[in-house]
Amino acid sequence: MLCPTLLLAGEKDRSFAGQAQKLYDLLKCPKKYILFITEEGAEDHCHVTALFFANQRICDWLDEILAVRS
Repeated sequence: MLCPTLLLAGEKDRSFAGQAQKLYDLLKCPKKYILFITEEGAEDHCHVTALFFANQRICDWLDEILAVRS
């Protein structure tokens, strides 16, 4: 059984630019990639300017994954 994986990235992440996408492309498990953009206000590394929004997207993904497993 493969572990579902969620990868998050910020459009203007200067710390690890492009790394999440590279890892996503290599994964062979169920996966989802979320790119936060400037218009959402969460484009920086760790989405520090929009933590509530980022947490909501993460929880939505968890809801999807857990619904499939139950």
